[in-house]
Amino acid sequence: DPRLGHVDKIHMVFGSIDFFTSRILTKEFFGLHAPALQPGQLSEFGMEHVFEHFPVDPEELSPSLIWPMCGCGMWMITTDNMLLVSKRTNVIELPGNLGYSAAGSCEYYHWSRDQRNGKTSRQLEASPFATIQRETLEETGISLSIKDFTLFEVGVELSRCIVQFSFYADVPYTAKQVIRKYLTEAKSRREQQLFAIPFQREAVFGLLEEYELEPGAVYSLIQLMQKRRL
Repeated sequence: DPRLGHVDKIHMVFGSIDFFTSRILTKEFFGLHAPALQPGQLSEFGMEHVFEHFPVDPEELSPSLIWPMCGCGMWMITTDNMLLVSKRTNVIELPGNLGYSAAGSCEYYHWSRDQRNGKTSRQLEASPFATIQRETLEETGISLSIKDFTLFEVGVELSRCIVQFSFYADVPYTAKQVIRKYLTEAKSRREQQLFAIPFQREAVFGLLEEYELEPGAVYSLIQLMQKRRL
Protein backbone atom coordinates (compact mmCIF):
# COMPACT_ATOMS: atom_id res chain seq x y z
CA ASP A 1 0.00 0.00 0.00
CA PRO A 2 1.61 3.32 -1.06
CA ARG A 3 0.33 5.02 2.10
CA LEU A 4 2.69 2.87 4.17
CA GLY A 5 5.80 4.31 2.55
CA HIS A 6 7.60 0.95 2.47
CA VAL A 7 10.35 0.33 -0.06
CA ASP A 8 9.39 -3.32 -0.55
CA LYS A 9 5.90 -3.71 -1.96
CA ILE A 10 3.75 -6.44 -3.42
CA HIS A 11 1.91 -5.27 -6.53
CA MET A 12 -1.27 -7.27 -7.05
CA VAL A 13 -3.88 -6.14 -9.55
CA PHE A 14 -7.31 -7.77 -9.36
CA GLY A 15 -9.23 -5.28 -11.48
CA SER A 16 -10.89 -1.95 -10.75
CA ILE A 17 -14.39 -3.27 -10.15
CA ASP A 18 -16.63 -2.59 -7.21
CA PHE A 19 -18.06 -4.89 -4.57
CA PHE A 20 -21.31 -5.97 -6.23
CA THR A 21 -19.66 -6.35 -9.64
CA SER A 22 -17.09 -8.74 -8.18
CA ARG A 23 -19.87 -10.81 -6.64
CA ILE A 24 -21.72 -11.10 -9.95
CA LEU A 25 -18.55 -11.96 -11.88
CA THR A 26 -17.66 -14.64 -9.35
CA LYS A 27 -21.10 -16.17 -9.80
CA GLU A 28 -20.49 -16.32 -13.55
CA PHE A 29 -17.10 -17.99 -13.24
CA PHE A 30 -17.64 -20.33 -10.29
CA GLY A 31 -21.41 -20.76 -9.96
CA LEU A 32 -21.45 -20.11 -6.22
CA HIS A 33 -24.82 -19.61 -4.54
CA ALA A 34 -26.21 -18.27 -1.27
CA PRO A 35 -29.10 -15.92 -0.23
CA ALA A 36 -30.14 -12.84 -1.96
CA LEU A 37 -28.88 -9.80 -3.83
CA GLN A 38 -31.98 -7.90 -4.87
CA PRO A 39 -32.03 -6.48 -8.43
CA GLY A 40 -33.21 -3.14 -7.05
CA GLN A 41 -29.79 -2.66 -5.46
CA LEU A 42 -28.18 -2.45 -8.90
CA SER A 43 -29.63 0.93 -9.81
CA GLU A 44 -29.14 2.20 -6.25
CA PHE A 45 -25.40 1.62 -6.55
CA GLY A 46 -25.08 2.56 -10.23
CA MET A 47 -24.64 -1.04 -11.31
CA GLU A 48 -26.60 -1.16 -14.58
CA HIS A 49 -23.32 -1.36 -16.56
CA VAL A 50 -22.57 -4.80 -15.09
CA PHE A 51 -24.82 -6.52 -17.63
CA GLU A 52 -23.48 -4.80 -20.74
CA HIS A 53 -20.62 -7.27 -21.32
CA PHE A 54 -21.97 -10.68 -20.36
CA PRO A 55 -25.44 -12.26 -20.56
CA VAL A 56 -27.04 -12.24 -17.10
CA ASP A 57 -30.67 -11.46 -16.44
CA PRO A 58 -30.93 -9.29 -13.27
CA GLU A 59 -34.11 -11.14 -12.31
CA GLU A 60 -32.12 -14.37 -12.12
CA LEU A 61 -29.89 -12.95 -9.38
CA SER A 62 -32.63 -13.29 -6.79
CA PRO A 63 -32.38 -15.35 -4.64
CA SER A 64 -28.73 -15.88 -5.61
CA LEU A 65 -25.68 -14.18 -4.18
CA ILE A 66 -22.00 -14.99 -4.39
CA TRP A 67 -18.89 -14.21 -2.41
CA PRO A 68 -16.52 -11.32 -3.11
CA MET A 69 -13.22 -11.97 -4.90
CA CYS A 70 -10.94 -10.84 -2.05
CA GLY A 71 -11.24 -10.92 1.71
CA CYS A 72 -9.10 -9.90 4.64
CA GLY A 73 -8.90 -10.76 8.31
CA MET A 74 -6.82 -9.70 11.27
CA TRP A 75 -5.70 -11.25 14.55
CA MET A 76 -5.57 -8.84 17.50
CA ILE A 77 -3.01 -9.47 20.24
CA THR A 78 -3.37 -7.53 23.49
CA THR A 79 -0.86 -6.23 26.04
CA ASP A 80 -1.73 -9.12 28.40
CA ASN A 81 -0.91 -11.61 25.61
CA MET A 82 -4.49 -12.56 24.77
CA LEU A 83 -5.78 -13.33 21.27
CA LEU A 84 -9.18 -11.98 20.24
CA VAL A 85 -11.41 -14.48 18.42
CA SER A 86 -14.86 -13.88 16.93
CA LYS A 87 -17.85 -16.17 16.56
CA ARG A 88 -19.96 -15.35 13.52
CA THR A 89 -23.59 -15.12 14.56
CA ASN A 90 -26.00 -12.87 12.67
CA VAL A 91 -24.44 -13.33 9.21
CA ILE A 92 -25.17 -15.20 5.96
CA GLU A 93 -21.64 -16.43 5.29
CA LEU A 94 -20.34 -19.26 7.55
CA PRO A 95 -22.71 -18.66 10.50
CA GLY A 96 -21.62 -20.28 13.75
CA ASN A 97 -17.97 -20.56 12.72
CA LEU A 98 -15.14 -19.00 14.69
CA GLY A 99 -12.74 -16.73 12.89
CA TYR A 100 -10.43 -13.73 12.89
CA SER A 101 -10.71 -10.95 15.47
CA ALA A 102 -12.14 -8.87 12.62
CA ALA A 103 -12.65 -9.65 8.94
CA GLY A 104 -14.47 -8.49 5.85
CA SER A 105 -14.64 -8.19 2.10
CA CYS A 106 -12.21 -6.02 0.15
CA GLU A 107 -14.07 -3.32 -1.70
CA TYR A 108 -12.88 -1.02 -4.46
CA TYR A 109 -15.38 1.55 -3.20
CA HIS A 110 -16.94 1.69 0.25
CA TRP A 111 -20.31 3.31 0.91
CA SER A 112 -20.32 5.43 4.05
CA ARG A 113 -22.98 7.57 5.73
CA ASP A 114 -22.16 11.04 7.08
CA GLN A 115 -23.47 11.10 10.65
CA ARG A 116 -23.96 14.88 10.51
CA ASN A 117 -26.31 15.09 7.52
CA GLY A 118 -27.28 11.45 6.86
CA LYS A 119 -25.98 11.56 3.27
CA THR A 120 -24.38 8.46 1.76
CA SER A 121 -21.26 8.79 -0.38
CA ARG A 122 -18.90 6.43 -2.19
CA GLN A 123 -15.34 6.48 -0.81
CA LEU A 124 -12.35 5.00 -2.65
CA GLU A 125 -10.91 2.09 -0.66
CA ALA A 126 -9.12 -0.28 -3.09
CA SER A 127 -6.61 -1.59 -0.54
CA PRO A 128 -6.65 -4.57 1.84
CA PHE A 129 -4.95 -2.32 4.42
CA ALA A 130 -7.75 0.26 4.20
CA THR A 131 -10.37 -2.50 4.32
CA ILE A 132 -8.98 -4.18 7.44
CA GLN A 133 -8.59 -0.80 9.16
CA ARG A 134 -12.30 -0.08 8.54
CA GLU A 135 -13.46 -3.60 9.47
CA THR A 136 -11.46 -3.57 12.71
CA LEU A 137 -13.12 -0.32 13.79
CA GLU A 138 -16.60 -1.50 12.78
CA GLU A 139 -16.35 -4.95 14.38
CA THR A 140 -14.27 -4.28 17.51
CA GLY A 141 -14.53 -0.55 18.18
CA ILE A 142 -10.72 -0.30 18.11
CA SER A 143 -9.31 2.49 15.93
CA LEU A 144 -5.86 1.71 14.52
CA SER A 145 -3.55 3.33 12.01
CA ILE A 146 -2.87 1.48 8.77
CA LYS A 147 0.75 1.20 9.93
CA ASP A 148 -0.38 -0.80 12.98
CA PHE A 149 -1.30 -3.77 10.76
CA THR A 150 1.25 -6.33 9.61
CA LEU A 151 0.37 -8.34 6.50
CA PHE A 152 1.88 -11.77 7.11
CA GLU A 153 0.06 -14.13 4.75
CA VAL A 154 -1.71 -14.04 1.36
CA GLY A 155 -3.40 -17.17 0.09
CA VAL A 156 -6.30 -18.56 -1.91
CA GLU A 157 -9.18 -20.07 0.04
CA LEU A 158 -10.42 -22.73 -2.36
CA SER A 159 -13.66 -23.42 -0.50
CA ARG A 160 -14.96 -19.98 -1.53
CA CYS A 161 -12.58 -19.12 -4.39
CA ILE A 162 -11.28 -15.95 -2.77
CA VAL A 163 -7.87 -14.38 -2.26
CA GLN A 164 -7.42 -13.94 1.49
CA PHE A 165 -5.14 -11.33 3.11
CA SER A 166 -4.21 -12.07 6.74
CA PHE A 167 -2.94 -9.41 9.16
CA TYR A 168 -2.07 -9.13 12.82
CA ALA A 169 -1.86 -6.14 15.14
CA ASP A 170 -0.42 -5.71 18.62
CA VAL A 171 -2.81 -3.28 20.30
CA PRO A 172 -2.15 -1.06 23.36
CA TYR A 173 -5.09 -2.51 25.29
CA THR A 174 -5.78 -5.43 27.58
CA ALA A 175 -8.34 -8.03 26.50
CA LYS A 176 -10.90 -6.61 28.95
CA GLN A 177 -10.47 -3.13 27.48
CA VAL A 178 -10.96 -4.47 23.93
CA ILE A 179 -14.11 -6.37 24.94
CA ARG A 180 -15.45 -3.22 26.64
CA LYS A 181 -14.87 -1.18 23.47
CA TYR A 182 -16.50 -3.92 21.38
CA LEU A 183 -19.61 -3.89 23.59
CA THR A 184 -19.96 -0.11 23.62
CA GLU A 185 -18.48 1.19 20.34
CA ALA A 186 -18.45 -1.53 17.65
CA LYS A 187 -20.89 -0.58 14.90
CA SER A 188 -21.45 -4.14 13.66
CA ARG A 189 -21.21 -6.01 16.97
CA ARG A 190 -24.49 -7.81 16.23
CA GLU A 191 -22.75 -9.77 13.46
CA GLN A 192 -20.33 -11.56 15.78
CA GLN A 193 -19.39 -12.27 19.39
CA LEU A 194 -15.88 -11.36 20.49
CA PHE A 195 -13.95 -13.27 23.15
CA ALA A 196 -10.32 -13.76 24.18
CA ILE A 197 -8.06 -16.76 24.72
CA PRO A 198 -4.43 -16.87 25.95
CA PHE A 199 -2.09 -16.48 22.99
CA GLN A 200 -0.23 -19.64 23.91
CA ARG A 201 0.38 -22.82 21.96
CA GLU A 202 -1.83 -25.06 24.13
CA ALA A 203 -4.78 -22.66 24.14
CA VAL A 204 -4.65 -22.04 20.38
CA PHE A 205 -4.39 -25.73 19.48
CA GLY A 206 -7.21 -26.47 21.91
CA LEU A 207 -9.36 -23.95 20.05
CA LEU A 208 -8.48 -25.47 16.65
CA GLU A 209 -9.25 -29.00 17.85
CA GLU A 210 -12.54 -28.26 19.59
CA TYR A 211 -14.25 -25.70 17.34
CA GLU A 212 -14.94 -25.16 13.65
CA LEU A 213 -13.12 -22.15 12.21
CA GLU A 214 -13.42 -20.63 8.77
CA PRO A 215 -10.74 -22.24 6.55
CA GLY A 216 -8.58 -19.17 5.94
CA ALA A 217 -8.52 -18.34 9.64
CA VAL A 218 -7.21 -21.82 10.57
CA TYR A 219 -4.24 -21.67 8.21
CA SER A 220 -3.37 -18.06 9.04
CA LEU A 221 -3.51 -18.72 12.80
CA ILE A 222 -1.06 -21.61 12.45
CA GLN A 223 1.19 -19.34 10.37
CA LEU A 224 0.97 -16.62 13.00
CA MET A 225 1.99 -19.02 15.77
CA GLN A 226 5.04 -19.99 13.74
CA LYS A 227 5.99 -16.37 13.14
CA ARG A 228 5.59 -15.55 16.84
CA ARG A 229 7.54 -18.72 17.73
CA LEU A 230 4.82 -20.23 19.92
